Amino acid sequence: MAGWALTRTNVTSWNAEKLGELAGAVETQNGNYKHQVDRAPQQFANLAGVWSGMAHDAAYSRVSEDNKQSLKIKDEVTDLVTLLREASSRLVSERNSLLGKVSDAEDPTKAVAGEVIKVSDVWALQTTLPANVTDEQRTKIVERVNGQQGLINTAFYSLRDAAKQFDQAIRTAAQQIRDTGNNFGDARDAPVSPGTPVAAPDSTDPRTTASAAAFEKMFGRPPVSDVDWKTAAALNPNSYDPKYQGHPPNIKVAKIEPVPGQGVVRAAAYIPAEEVFNVPANDLGDDRGNNPNFDPEHARVVSYIDYENGLIITRQNPSVTTDGEVKCGEPEVKVTQLSNGAVMLQYDAANPFAPPGANLSGHTVNGTLVVEPTSGNPGTPRVTAGGEITNYPSMEIYQDNSAGNGRPVLIDAADSGSKWGPMANLPSFHEVGGGKNMFEPFKVNFNDPNWERYAPTPLGDTNNPPKVVVR
Repeated sequence: MAGWALTRTNVTSWNAEKLGELAGAVETQNGNYKHQVDRAPQQFANLAGVWSGMAHDAAYSRVSEDNKQSLKIKDEVTDLVTLLREASSRLVSERNSLLGKVSDAEDPTKAVAGEVIKVSDVWALQTTLPANVTDEQRTKIVERVNGQQGLINTAFYSLRDAAKQFDQAIRTAAQQIRDTGNNFGDARDAPVSPGTPVAAPDSTDPRTTASAAAFEKMFGRPPVSDVDWKTAAALNPNSYDPKYQGHPPNIKVAKIEPVPGQGVVRAAAYIPAEEVFNVPANDLGDDRGNNPNFDPEHARVVSYIDYENGLIITRQNPSVTTDGEVKCGEPEVKVTQLSNGAVMLQYDAANPFAPPGANLSGHTVNGTLVVEPTSGNPGTPRVTAGGEITNYPSMEIYQDNSAGNGRPVLIDAADSGSKWGPMANLPSFHEVGGGKNMFEPFKVNFNDPNWERYAPTPLGDTNNPPKVVVR
C-alpha cells in the first residue's frame, strides 16, 4: 500500500462498504462458475448405458480431475469473498471510530472555557484560546487537548494497521486464485499456501515502529504522508546496518517556519568508495553513487529540511574502521531562515577516527549551503540550492513534494572517488549550484540594533528543539 496518504480528507471520503458490495458480486459470479464447471461431469452421468468401456472411463477420469481442479478455484474465490467482507466490516468500524474521536475533539459543547479545537488534515489538534482564559482554565484545556490527541493517535494507528493487514491479505488471496487457475487442466495442485491469513502489519517492523515513534515524539501525532515518513526515517534514533553494530547516530534538530507545498529537501554527504585511507586503519565508505532514494543511514551526514512540518534535521551516522571499530562524531550545524523560507546551513562534521589536528588542518566535512524556495504552490515544489562545500565527499540534494514525487536539486560528485579522496581533497572548497551569491540576502546588517537576535541558531537536542528566528 505504498503511496497511501491516510489524511483526514482521504479517510473521510472512504466508502469501505463497497468492499462488502464487491464481495456479494464476486460470490454471485462464483456460484455461476460452479454451475458451469459441474455441467461436464453431469453430462457423463446422463450418458449412463449409452457409452461405456475403456474410452468412456478414460474420458470420465479426465473430466472428473478437471472438475476437481476447477472447484479448487471456486474454494479460493470463496476465501476471497470472506476476506472482502471482513475487510469491509473492520475498515468501516475503524474509520468510524477515528472520525468519531475527531468529532468529539471538535465538539464545542465539550469546551472547557470557550476554546476552539480543529483537527488538521494530518490529525493534529489545533487550538484557539479565548482572550480571557485563566491559568487554571489553560491547564485544563491543555489536559483536554493532550487527551484527545492521544485518543485520535490510537484510533489512527488502529485504522492504518488494519488497512495494511487487509491490503496484503487481499493481494495474497488474489495471487492464490491466479496460481490455482494457472494449474487448471494440468492435473496438478497449485502451490500450497496457508489459506489467506491477515498478514502482520508493517508496524511490527522494528525500524518502522521506531521511526513512527520518533516522529510522534517530535510532532505529537503519527506520520501519515510520504513527507512525514521520510522525516520519520531521518529522526529514527537507531542504526540498522550491521556494520554499525547497533551504535546510534547523532541527530540534531531545530524548528523552522513551515513553507507549505515545498515538501522535504534531503541532502546527503556520502563517501563513494568502499573504503578510504586513514591510520592506523582505513575507514569504511558508503560504497555507492548518487541515489534519489538513498537510505538516511547510508551516508556520512544527511540534512533534511521538512518544509511541511517546519523542521531541520542533521544526522551524522557512525564511522566504522576496517578493523571493526565504531564511533560517532557530533555535527556542528547553525541555521538561519529568511522570511521567504530560504534556509542557510553552516555545517561542520568531523570523522571521529581522524588523526589529531584534523579540525585545525581543515580535514572535516564542512561548508555553507543555501536552499531557497521559488514556488509555494502545493504539489509543484521548486527550490534552488547553492553555496560553498569541501571537495570531498560527494553531495546530493533532492526535493520531494507532498505526494512523494522527487526531483534532483544538486548533484556534486567528489573530486576523487578513490581511497585517497579525504586526505587529498578535504582541505579544499568549491562553489556549487548558485554559489556564494546565494549568501548575500543572509548578510548581517550590523546597523540594526537587533542584529544579534538574528544570529544563526545552532541545531539542538531532539528532546528540546530550538526555534530558528526568522529574519
